[in-house]
Amino acid sequence: YASIGISRVFKSKKIINTTLQIGVIGPNAHGKELQDFIHNIYDFGNINGWKYQINNALGLNFNSEYIKSITKNNSKKIDLFWMNYGRIGTVYTDISSGFLMRIGFKPLASMLNSTAFGTNLNSSETKFTRQVESFLFIKPLVRYAIYDATIQGSFLNNNNLVTKELIPFVFSVSVGIKFTAKRFNFGYTFNYNTNKVKNLRITNGNKYGSISVDYLFR
Repeated sequence: YASIGISRVFKSKKIINTTLQIGVIGPNAHGKELQDFIHNIYDFGNINGWKYQINNALGLNFNSEYIKSITKNNSKKIDLFWMNYGRIGTVYTDISSGFLMRIGFKPLASMLNSTAFGTNLNSSETKFTRQVESFLFIKPLVRYAIYDATIQGSFLNNNNLVTKELIPFVFSVSVGIKFTAKRFNFGYTFNYNTNKVKNLRITNGNKYGSISVDYLFR
């Protein structure tokens, strides 16, 4: 997929992000080839079941995000934000709400200029300067899913061999650490979510880790 987005950052300590995504789901997304490549690198062995993947279909989604600071902490070592997400389109339609807590090893950067939110307002006009960041975070969310083409198959192509029944309410939590080094941003996150699909052999949810590395050109 490809995406383009606009981030609006307000002095009242809130952020509104909107994103338009266009792409494909199904074999044309080449998920099988990517997984085979990674498994070959680590000698994980072959994976069965790709012949049952969701059929090709257009992916077109509009996503929005609303973030609001809800604490005033003079120590600047801990803060809390209200996180809200909404998606509508041919791949995902759902809403999510929850919280993000940052716990700093040093005074926390403003949400207007933090790797936690992808903000980087550094200029003579804004009078913000880049700060070194290092913090732990936890982000619990509750999602209500209305439609998920990766599970149910796309309504644009209904001849899939295998589809599953969606679980509407899903709880997720992300716990991790983020820090900066000059123009580089680094992060490691442990993610957990309850099952998104009914009648699975494994019923205790999904756990995985993610690593992020970003470079700021300005």
